[in-house]
Amino acid sequence: MDKNEKILEEFLYNINCLDKLKEYTNPINIFEVLKVTNQEIRHSNILAWLLNPNETHHIGEGILKQFLEHICKIENSKLKIFDLLDIDYTTVIIKREFRNIDLLIEIKNKKLVLCIENKIWAKEHGTYNYASQLTKYKDM
Repeated sequence: MDKNEKILEEFLYNINCLDKLKEYTNPINIFEVLKVTNQEIRHSNILAWLLNPNETHHIGEGILKQFLEHICKIENSKLKIFDLLDIDYTTVIIKREFRNIDLLIEIKNKKLVLCIENKIWAKEHGTYNYASQLTKYKDM
């Protein structure tokens, strides 16, 4: 390990020292940092990588688990918090652009499939009928 790597390693072990600066900063938008703010495909690629517990980021199931917990809190969600108790995250498969679905999350041991249609800059009630698009995916 060279000198710069050692310095970076020591900094990362003490990264909490930056917490004091949070009140003086704006939230970080990773898409802006990567200069892909308007590139939907890149958003989907990054999201797929982050949500996949079997990827190289070494975060494990943390992000996917939080995402699933968020879905459980949505009014009228068919996914309930008890459904998450016995998920085998090693069975998760995430597909990109599968049958025109931006992100398809499949949790094999629960026989659960989530479709994510990524629309950047779209209004929730825009002129395009997103509900019919998702219904089409459901019927596939």
